[in-house]
Amino acid sequence: MKKVLTSWIISLLITTAVHAEVMGGYTFIILTNNTKTNLNLKIHLTTKDIFFKKGRDWDGNTLTLAPYESKQVLWFSRNINVKANQLYEFDIAIQQPWNQPFVFSITEKGKAIYGSDLYSELTLPLQNKQKILTNHHFQLFTADFFGKTYQLYARLWTPTGKLFDNYHFTISEAEISASHLDTPQKLHVLTYNTQFMPFYANVVNNLNHPTIRAQDIPKKISTYDVVILEEVFDQDLRITLTNLMRMYYPYHTKVVGYRTTKALSGGVMIFSKWPILKEDQVVYQASADIDRLAAKGAIYAAINKMGILYHVFGTHLQSANAHGGEDAREKQLQELAYFIESLNISHHQAVVIGGDFNIDPLKPQFYFLQQALHVGLPENIGYPYSADSYINTMKVGYSRNRIDYVFYSHLHLKPKLTYNKIFILRDLDNEKMWPAFDLSDHFPVAGFFEFDRVGGDSIKNSNSR
Repeated sequence: MKKVLTSWIISLLITTAVHAEVMGGYTFIILTNNTKTNLNLKIHLTTKDIFFKKGRDWDGNTLTLAPYESKQVLWFSRNINVKANQLYEFDIAIQQPWNQPFVFSITEKGKAIYGSDLYSELTLPLQNKQKILTNHHFQLFTADFFGKTYQLYARLWTPTGKLFDNYHFTISEAEISASHLDTPQKLHVLTYNTQFMPFYANVVNNLNHPTIRAQDIPKKISTYDVVILEEVFDQDLRITLTNLMRMYYPYHTKVVGYRTTKALSGGVMIFSKWPILKEDQVVYQASADIDRLAAKGAIYAAINKMGILYHVFGTHLQSANAHGGEDAREKQLQELAYFIESLNISHHQAVVIGGDFNIDPLKPQFYFLQQALHVGLPENIGYPYSADSYINTMKVGYSRNRIDYVFYSHLHLKPKLTYNKIFILRDLDNEKMWPAFDLSDHFPVAGFFEFDRVGGDSIKNSNSR
């Protein structure tokens, strides 16, 4: 009897919970600022229903959305306290300081028996309202305002297990990547930790549609001389990525640790638009904690750009600090320094070192890095962090750091102009990636180098593929 009664009580509680969800129910609105500038938001409700109360039936406040930030900005009831045939018009006015706003509008109309209907509109500066999402649940608009060209994305979807739709609006500004590929004295090198971990890593990491990401990334990083990729661990994804990268970069190295007996390779590769005349690699002896499972190390490529020889190194250092991690990272830096020295590169030629170093410039260990590799902190003209869980939808935890760099060696030819640029890389055009449209838990870093002259002879013996 007790067992039957207990089952009945559990069933009643479940039914009550489901009924509460059905009887209540809300629509939530998320907004993403995919631009470099703060956006100011103002939420306004127009209705004749004076009993529809803020804080109880709806809520949305004036706020500032930081660059590349996503926030839930508004919610409202879809049934309780929504009167039949009554209209509730929510306006989300979005503007940059000193500019005219544009407005996303959502109008709710109460039904006679249960729930409500919605329709949405967009008002651009100096234009009339236009209905959106009428026959589609995902829509893109390109418009000129604030003195620039922007892409506006609108998405309507029903979350699993819910009855009512949610909205996600995004304003995006195109990232312009300057390119001087036809200039031999200029070298543009990109480093990008791609987080292509094996499938079982999804237990602790958000791998976020890795197959789609592997297909998306190559085209989005196609305008550089050289690309260094880290965490290309998964073999199937590495094959997909490499085949697509060949469309833009006909030359590439092997992956670090490709002959390892460890569970994972080192996951670092170099891709180039220019012939790779020689390649080499080292697998670090030092490692700690979970990094012991991977053959982490460094890859080297001697690249001939239009008759000028550049020496490019890519690496991915020890990640975790615990259980001897910091000590292992310093030993890896020493191993990398010995590796570079062993190649006897002419001091009249340029040496570029890029990758995920897992060291923030504010940490004491960064000084050790500078001394070991004979490098300085590059000026960054882009986003301040290469790993930022506050805006990156794939980044686990709560931290923001600059840990990815493209350096040049002070022992070798020095550029007359150089800087790094961290930028945000997302796929907004593929709805399958929403709402987590970041392409990795790191952001890519572009290193730009311009030299007065480049000395030394090109290597004659080619080991490239």
